[in-house]
Amino acid sequence: MKNVVKLSNGRDMPVMGLGTLFLNDAKAIHNAISAVGYRHIDTATITANEAQVGKGIKQSIEEGKVTRSDLFVTTKIWHNQYFDPETALRRSLKTMGLDYIDTYYIHWPNNFFAETPVPMHILYKRMESLVDRGLAKSIGLSNFNVQLTADILTYAEHKPVCN
Repeated sequence: MKNVVKLSNGRDMPVMGLGTLFLNDAKAIHNAISAVGYRHIDTATITANEAQVGKGIKQSIEEGKVTRSDLFVTTKIWHNQYFDPETALRRSLKTMGLDYIDTYYIHWPNNFFAETPVPMHILYKRMESLVDRGLAKSIGLSNFNVQLTADILTYAEHKPVCN
């Protein structure tokens, strides 16, 4: 695979990714994969478009344009799911019709919308268990500053592969 970056866990991630924030059309996802050549697809639970992303991926695979292993698919956990990342990820996987996610990101390092805040060291340990179970190939951080990232690095068994 060309135009990739080697992550700290040894996996290759395409450097160009399709952010799907305002894409609620499976055809747009399919075209991005099949016609344009995107191999890195990024979504998030909060964007409420994982079903469309999954349909676009499925159509591209069914047409023989790509295999699942050709794609690098990421999604992000939202604040109100921090108490149970496994259920959140399993729901995302089911919605997208996937068996695993390449990188599962902690979308924000805070608990703004959580009824009961979850300390980061507990959340991160729960995220690591998803890698151990094969549901996620890696963990990533999103919107973390240097101090918060450095803190995680002191206890992480599965280092975050990107921020």
